[in-house]
Amino acid sequence: MKEIESRTFWGILLIAGGLLFLMQSLGLMILDNLWPIIFAVPGAVFLYAFVRRRENWWAVMPGMALLGIGTLIAFDQIFPKANGAWGGAIFLGSLTVAFLAVYLRTGTHEWWAIIPAGVLGTLTLTTLLEPLMGDEFTGGLFMLGLAATFALVYLLPTPVGRMRWAIYPASILGGIGVLILLSATQIMRVLGPLALIAFGLYLILRHRNEQEERNDYGER
Repeated sequence: MKEIESRTFWGILLIAGGLLFLMQSLGLMILDNLWPIIFAVPGAVFLYAFVRRRENWWAVMPGMALLGIGTLIAFDQIFPKANGAWGGAIFLGSLTVAFLAVYLRTGTHEWWAIIPAGVLGTLTLTTLLEPLMGDEFTGGLFMLGLAATFALVYLLPTPVGRMRWAIYPASILGGIGVLILLSATQIMRVLGPLALIAFGLYLILRHRNEQEERNDYGER
């Protein structure tokens, strides 16, 4: 940020901090309720800097991180008995939005932001689903999410052209994800033995055909 913007940034933070602590001193707020605001206010200031100038794209990352922490604390205070997975999902989701905003704000120039956005977005989803679906299912889902991330790197436009290399990790991670999901279901318990039987029959038949070919060649 330019000098004038830097002064405005710190000025807003100091004013907001002074008002919050004044309210605390006057008994208008208790400390537990103050912490979400302490994190959210500087986060909002960073987001303001991000929205105002395109070159301040970096500001969305601390902005969303601070806002996510503030939201996480507030959620914990309002819903103390809620599933702990929600807290992790809130913070991870805020970081996902941050990296996605970097990609969109810079006109695809910072294409690398797709990767952390995809990884963190996948973690957000698996964190929410793990208590419901179990480790094996969410493990497969995580690999598929990574595959989708690299598929987006391959498909979305970048200043340097299409990232053709990304199709390889997308394919490999996608295959691993499918295998993990199959192993977590009853299907794999049937397909696995059937695949072994089929491969065994293939080896026997192939050996038999080779033996017959050698016998035919010897007779000639």
